[in-house]
Amino acid sequence: MIKNKEELKEEFSNLVKQYDLDDDLRDKIIILTRNITKFSKQAIYAIHRDELDEAKKLIVQAEDEMKRGSEIINESEIHLMNNFRGGIEEYIEAKAYLLYVTENKIPTRKELMFANKIPYETYMEALSDFTGELAKRSITLATANKIDEVKKIKETIDEVYGFYLEFDFRSSELRRKFEGLKYNLNKVESIIYDLTLKLKN
Repeated sequence: MIKNKEELKEEFSNLVKQYDLDDDLRDKIIILTRNITKFSKQAIYAIHRDELDEAKKLIVQAEDEMKRGSEIINESEIHLMNNFRGGIEEYIEAKAYLLYVTENKIPTRKELMFANKIPYETYMEALSDFTGELAKRSITLATANKIDEVKKIKETIDEVYGFYLEFDFRSSELRRKFEGLKYNLNKVESIIYDLTLKLKN
């Protein structure tokens, strides 16, 4: 028989309590992540419709949910951040899109909530998706014959692409997102080409 069986019994009794608590916290994180994703997607949709005040409100709602998530993560002994990553990625994409449209800026990690906890992969994956929103915006601008604004978007995506070229991606997800970024750049270049031909005729 194990000499410290009673102490181990007490230890495992405490572990069961902690496990059950963490299970509850994990469920809460899943709900919060859904909310963050929902508010962020709604913010992106609002930006596409030029409803910037509404987008700002939705970003604040997403950030409020992220604060709640941070408190839960700090309560738990297990690493819940991975459960939270999908929501954070959508938030970064929405925040980047809003900042770009309102201030012509792309946020660094330190300008975002959870700056010290956001994995660089999540940040980079989100910015790659952000270029997809820029490509969508360029279509709207092209239909209004705003070629200079489309060119500005192309230059922005090209600059981001240049940053990503510094990496030798081995992560399949990051590599996939990088391919998406290249596709978005090519898409906007094609839009500019087509729009140039249209305006010449």
